[in-house]
Amino acid sequence: MAPNFASGDYLIIDEISYRFSDIQRGDIVVFNAGFIPGYARERFIKRVIGVPGETVNIENGNVEIIKDGKVVVLDEKYLPENLKTYVYSGSGPLLLPEKTVLGQDQYFVLGDNREGSYDSRYWGVVPKKDIVGKAFLRILPITNISGFSRPEY
Repeated sequence: MAPNFASGDYLIIDEISYRFSDIQRGDIVVFNAGFIPGYARERFIKRVIGVPGETVNIENGNVEIIKDGKVVVLDEKYLPENLKTYVYSGSGPLLLPEKTVLGQDQYFVLGDNREGSYDSRYWGVVPKKDIVGKAFLRILPITNISGFSRPEY
């Protein structure tokens, strides 16, 4: 999730809010990655891009959200310009040759380091049942103590 998160950051995860409220676009979520082959005991942290009932399309370097026939191109102000590319140079097949339609309790997530992130473009959607909670507070390193808020789109 570089540049917004780094290895060694110590985060407090809110595991209660999603029992009473919906997961929203822009939330930074932690989820059990057991549905991804080879990651049975891992947890990932990613940003929610698409929510149930939407279609996600990544085209020409832009993330498009389609709902009720309307297309919205996300303005991701939380990403530096040099990371707003959606071409991946790593190995493995991309799952996104076409639009991804999200069903009930399905979420499309992307890492903030789009060129190096292993995310929904590769292994598909995240089931709601696997989402543990959302990043609430970074407490270490002390020089980077901060809370997290959902970006405006």
